[in-house]
Amino acid sequence: MASKAVELGHPLDYPGAAWTCPTTGVVVAKGYHANIAQRKAFLIRAENDLAYRASMQHLFARSCLLWVNLCAFTYVVVEQHSAGRRKNLGTPHLPFITWPVQDALLAEIDACIVAGDSLCITKAREMGASWMVLAKSLHSALYDRTANWLFGSRKEDLVDRPGDMDALLPKVDYLLRYLPSWMVPATDRAHLRIAFPDLATRIDGESTNVNLGRAGRRTVIAIDEAASVPDLRAIDNATADSTPTRIFLSTPKRGAYFSQLLRSNKIRVFRMHWWDHPAKGQGRTLTKDPITGEMRFSSPWYRAEVAKRVDAQDIRENLDVDDEGGAAAVFDSQTINVQIASYAAEAAYRGDVFLPRGMFLDPDLDITERPTHLARFVDNPRGRLRWFGEMLPTEDGHWRPKPGRPIAMGVDVSQGSGASDSVIVFTDAETGWIVGDGRRIRSCRLNWPTRST
Repeated sequence: MASKAVELGHPLDYPGAAWTCPTTGVVVAKGYHANIAQRKAFLIRAENDLAYRASMQHLFARSCLLWVNLCAFTYVVVEQHSAGRRKNLGTPHLPFITWPVQDALLAEIDACIVAGDSLCITKAREMGASWMVLAKSLHSALYDRTANWLFGSRKEDLVDRPGDMDALLPKVDYLLRYLPSWMVPATDRAHLRIAFPDLATRIDGESTNVNLGRAGRRTVIAIDEAASVPDLRAIDNATADSTPTRIFLSTPKRGAYFSQLLRSNKIRVFRMHWWDHPAKGQGRTLTKDPITGEMRFSSPWYRAEVAKRVDAQDIRENLDVDDEGGAAAVFDSQTINVQIASYAAEAAYRGDVFLPRGMFLDPDLDITERPTHLARFVDNPRGRLRWFGEMLPTEDGHWRPKPGRPIAMGVDVSQGSGASDSVIVFTDAETGWIVGDGRRIRSCRLNWPTRST
């Protein structure tokens, strides 16, 4: 397994604590006090100057980020510190001032909606991904007359529960509550529904089930905590024709279908790592693991978190956002990389094993009666079979493993769904060392020799 390339981080802040909207050219203060002052000046002027209000509404319609940073508030109960400490805030109501990684996420969401692509957002905890997607949905409902969003989560109470800020739609209620009154249209609020009749737009919710999104067409369908949704595979299939854009966001989880989506190369992926958090990433450094050679980020916050966490799986999934560790594997990727770095060697031979054209091994024959002597090894630098031991040429010019060693074999046959390969491992029965291995991508009768002598 090759070492996974580390993703270089986004900036933690903006030079001069100011950001220029790339769409409108408006400069927004990113410091807390300066941003509050700018918001106050905007609201006072917009309250009395209707022409100015209309011009700003036109700019907000063009830029969701401008709207968020000048109008929206967010709900934050705990403040993170760079040394790993957490502090309860005196007030949870804060101006929604986005970070560089959140700005990049919103740009990716916009690009997916325009192109009709779907998106996987894999994230560490407390990165504000759900808030960003919800803010985008509300902005679309207020400024895009075709917006029709659907949100799902692993259970209904996490989608909509009155007053529960852990649920999704109450966060939209919160965003609406702190907007200027002149910005909020007539609202039809019901359980699992926020509709704006005058705009013909809506934001709906639904618990995740195999029929999610089948009734009607949606601008976007977003699934929160996707790795914890047991029916995600069925939902992925069911929603493919219901909307051009699906958004799956989650922290990785071992054995989840979400990890297959991330590695499928058929869906866009955006990663939100802890080192892009303005507090957690303070003092971040990029260093090489002395054993595996992997490049890894560290920071005072990260080291403090690792020191107090017991479960290595928790660290890989919730801190490192290791989607390889989220696969249904006995050993995680880091453990495997350590073993590879410590013990693995390059294969002496690599190639494929073939039988003469038109010949197949009859599975009904006893293994001792099968014509395995007809199997031929053919060199191929990208072949499916690797051999680490010695091979000798045969009289007819082919190659076979050196005889005289007892070879044991283990085979793990795929289910035929395409999710994993069939694999075979050859082990020296006396020494225990692996002397060969191979894999088969297609689900068919294996053409590997079934005996080595």
